[in-house]
Amino acid sequence: MAQKRICPSCRQEGTIILDSRHTSEGQIKRRVECKNCGYRWNTIEVSEEEFGHYIKAFTAEDKLLLKRVCDKIPTDLLSQDARRAVAILWKRLIK
Repeated sequence: MAQKRICPSCRQEGTIILDSRHTSEGQIKRRVECKNCGYRWNTIEVSEEEFGHYIKAFTAEDKLLLKRVCDKIPTDLLSQDARRAVAILWKRLIK
């Protein structure tokens, strides 16, 4: 299933992937371009397991700060990928 990406510049859907590569760390790095305004940006995808590993390294103070940030993120402005990342982050932080 194709994922919808929202341009961080113009907030419109409709992007194309210009380049997609696997990194040596097992991540997927993509170069994306907005069809509407031509803005280009990079995305890096990590597995849920790897994402959880990053969170385990946070201190209690880091986790508290991230909880506050998650509470204030206007999820309607985020792409589907970003909303999923915030949801995973929140679940792992409250454990």
